[in-house]
Amino acid sequence: MNIRLEEHFTGERWFDRGRRKKDMNIMSFASEKEEKPPEDNDQIEKKKFEPNDIKLDGCSPIPLAHYLKALGVFRLVAEQKDPDVRGYWKDDRFHIVTRLSKDELIDFFLKEYEPTPVISPWNGGSGFSSKENHEGFNKIRSSNDARFRRVREEMELAFRLRDKMRISEKVNKDQKDELLLRCRNQFSDEALSWLDSTFVFTNDGVSFPPLLGSGGNDGRMEFSKNYLQNIAKLIDMDEGKNVKCLEGALFNRIITDLLKSPIGQFHPSAVGGFNAASGFNSDSVINHWDYILSMEGLMVFSASSSRKIGHIGDSALSYPFSVKPVGTGYGSSAETDGSPSKARSEMWFPIWEKPASYHSIRLMCGEGRSNIGRKTAGNSVDFARSIATLGIDRGINEFFRYGFLVRNGLAYFATPLGRFKVRRQHQVDLLMDIDGWLDQFRRKSSSDQAPSSIKRHSQILDGLIIELCKQKSIRKMQSILIELGMIEMEMSKNGKWTKDTAHLRPIPLLSKRWIEECNDGTPEFRLALSLASIYGKYGKDFRSIRSNLEPISEPISRYPSFRMDEGVDRDVVSTQGSLVGILNRIVARRMIRAEKENCDHYPDRARYYAFPGDIADFIEGEIDDEKLKDLFIGLSLINWWDDHRVSVHGPRERDSISPDSLYIIMKLCYTGSEKHTGKIPLVPGIHRKCASGDGTGALQLATRRLRGSGIVPAVGTAYLGASRSERIAASLLFPVHEDQILKYLDRIGRQRPDNMDDTDAVMEVNI
Repeated sequence: MNIRLEEHFTGERWFDRGRRKKDMNIMSFASEKEEKPPEDNDQIEKKKFEPNDIKLDGCSPIPLAHYLKALGVFRLVAEQKDPDVRGYWKDDRFHIVTRLSKDELIDFFLKEYEPTPVISPWNGGSGFSSKENHEGFNKIRSSNDARFRRVREEMELAFRLRDKMRISEKVNKDQKDELLLRCRNQFSDEALSWLDSTFVFTNDGVSFPPLLGSGGNDGRMEFSKNYLQNIAKLIDMDEGKNVKCLEGALFNRIITDLLKSPIGQFHPSAVGGFNAASGFNSDSVINHWDYILSMEGLMVFSASSSRKIGHIGDSALSYPFSVKPVGTGYGSSAETDGSPSKARSEMWFPIWEKPASYHSIRLMCGEGRSNIGRKTAGNSVDFARSIATLGIDRGINEFFRYGFLVRNGLAYFATPLGRFKVRRQHQVDLLMDIDGWLDQFRRKSSSDQAPSSIKRHSQILDGLIIELCKQKSIRKMQSILIELGMIEMEMSKNGKWTKDTAHLRPIPLLSKRWIEECNDGTPEFRLALSLASIYGKYGKDFRSIRSNLEPISEPISRYPSFRMDEGVDRDVVSTQGSLVGILNRIVARRMIRAEKENCDHYPDRARYYAFPGDIADFIEGEIDDEKLKDLFIGLSLINWWDDHRVSVHGPRERDSISPDSLYIIMKLCYTGSEKHTGKIPLVPGIHRKCASGDGTGALQLATRRLRGSGIVPAVGTAYLGASRSERIAASLLFPVHEDQILKYLDRIGRQRPDNMDDTDAVMEVNI
């Protein structure tokens, strides 16, 4: 869609209000005794067409009936009285700017308004069967009022069409399509607005837009019959009461004498029923003008049959701002709200704040579409993303989201699901990395065969995306990253469903821009980033740390992609339990792999290194382990082959703070550095003892190993408790920079004298 709403008044009849005000201020300095010059015809004409800004307090975005009522007033004034009228929203109230005054606006609806022919002879309960109540029909057919001429003519035409087809009672299934086609071909242009809003012919048959249920009826509620019955009330209702009802509908005046009549899905609070009022039960009572104007307004939206770009084949129903529901992103959401049996569809209704002509709004509502890149938004999550990436018309300031959901038994209600400001949110662009996968995952997770955990995580992810679309937030971006990591773990746990049933690939690699947008400057994030970027050469193969989290094959190309591979699951550790346990299991598995591949020293490196102050906080237990764990799994999805450079800086004091000497001695055995420590032979037993709680034994073994490699630690006797020992063992996985290794050596060690042999080095140990 490429429509921009008009921002200024056009046409010669609009008066320059600013210039007129200036002239009046100049005239105010004249003497009070001075007689005002007589006004000429041009001045009288200008005053006559000076626009009035009329605030319609009875027209608000919630409930949907009042939003449609605003469009109904706008449409009728533009088509039948003032073609130059402009409309806009301000403070959740609709305004029209027109040459009509308030009194003239009321007079127009009372005396000149010609109702749109709303006739549905194809529906049961539409008033055309001989067994139905014809009270409203008979009043209109017998009336001589010229305002109802078009309605009477369409009613008579509908009766003739039914007679030709020999339909006297309810239309059967075989007759319905033919009758719809005849109505389409023979109804007048005035009635086409109703037909276009009610049904559309496609190559697959007749399709019904979401606003009007299944062809103008919602269950037992028949919209056209109720409309005609409310129109009939305009004929014999007391004029004073009719005026009060009209003022109540337009300006939200209090009305005490309402009529018993069904209103349907557009105004849920007025439907009545059990517990709908202070008593046990209540009737559906409405202002008849509310219903009439709402029906007039919904005809601003019209359906069409269209082919998508690039698609060759059958045409499909296209309806403005209408998408499939996902059942998330609002307080009353339920998992079943996204199923076809519980939700008909969702619609996002636009709010614009600059005065626009009815032609512009009609064009926008009739042809409005939203896109994400080249893809048309297909569901509510896509639509929210489209808003955040400005894939919709820039003249729209806000959208109100409505879902047609099953509520109150089996009835569908137009349920408000939230409001969305139209603003640029560049974080949402990052979701393009997983666009194709996300569509497939959402479709597969909604199937009956999908595990319940997968369904739950899919719904959570959609809700997080919608929340991110509302407002830029590092915390929300982190939540999406974490949820993607959880989904990846769930897919690997349900490998048979993922690979054989759903045929899902692992989540595509995320660009490094995710690091920039998720970095909250906390030690948890920096530590998680260092863990997720670990890789090492084991024999001929490079092994990323992601291979320890799920059974995947390592990519070998410059443009990598992963695939599930159950043959490498021996390196995978459980991600359940505490973070310390997970890290210790990963260290153990990588050392086993290193021994198997005959690595002569610890092989791991990293693209991001941990700050020593952050490692010290981890050892001391001052880190949020759950947050670190979740971020670690999420960041493992980053594409480390991406050429985009992202610097992650921490506070300077993080470099100056160093962990204690006991950690340093053991870490020097597992640095993977040849520059400062040489190739220290791999001794898995050091980590094994430390992880099992024997920190003293691990320290003794590490000291021997360093002395044997020419590094003499200056340490004495030490005792490590089991809990601290396990945390030190887990911290050995954090990669450290070459410069930091040199500082560690300066702090705890010295080079071995040339005249000392290995036996003497061992004997000097005093633990």
